[in-house]
Amino acid sequence: MPVAEIVVVPLGAASPSLSRYVAEVEKVIRLCLFQVEGVLRVSTTLKIDERRDRPLTLAGKVRAVEEKLGA
Repeated sequence: MPVAEIVVVPLGAASPSLSRYVAEVEKVIRLCLFQVEGVLRVSTTLKIDERRDRPLTLAGKVRAVEEKLGA
């Protein structure tokens, strides 16, 4: 049984804020997960990057992505 992992690392943007890129990737990942039908198990890997140039909260990060998703 193969194991697959996807890692998307948006680097080199004009701004250190990456929430708009994360929102676009999240849209695609949601679509991918809906396409996995007829299986008993789906494994999704999430990697987290820590930003140290300013204080952030998890709620703030989620809000920034949700705004871009239109949620």
